[in-house]
Amino acid sequence: MSINIEKVLLIDHFCDALLAKFGVKDVQNFYNFLNDLKGALDQNPSLKRFFESPRTSGARMSRFFSEIKKDFSSIDRESLIVMAEFALLEDIQAVLERLDLAVSRAKGIVKVDVFSAKKLGKKEEKEICDKLESMDVKDITLENHVDPSLLKGYKMRWNNQVYDASLKKQLDELQNTLMGIKA
Repeated sequence: MSINIEKVLLIDHFCDALLAKFGVKDVQNFYNFLNDLKGALDQNPSLKRFFESPRTSGARMSRFFSEIKKDFSSIDRESLIVMAEFALLEDIQAVLERLDLAVSRAKGIVKVDVFSAKKLGKKEEKEICDKLESMDVKDITLENHVDPSLLKGYKMRWNNQVYDASLKKQLDELQNTLMGIKA
């Protein structure tokens, strides 16, 4: 399922609001609850249809949760109501991914996506970590993505930054330099 940028921004605001209101520990507990809920919804199609139905309003969802409130913590109950009101229940997987990222950021951990032509070895991972640390990026977790379109080198993405150390970028820079000299 694809998700548009507006939905990602909405989910990010939701995650940031959860962290501001409840703190990291409670949000981590909510993450576990939401992950369990996703599993339950995957196993129960009729319950999943209820949660994802556009006719299931926030008020209807509130009534549903108030009847079983003793089984849910306040963060679980309030968050599910907000998720229902903003049609986020149909995107539970995206919420889980963005929530995990938000919790990591709150803990000061930076997730770095590294795109390379082949799977990185330990030596290459260490070199990349050293490069990131020289750029003042601390507490790093690397996630390697193989991108066959890269011939050599790598690209990194974290937060809102991109670092390109690919052969293609180096060749483009060389071409620009040579074209600049010719002109």
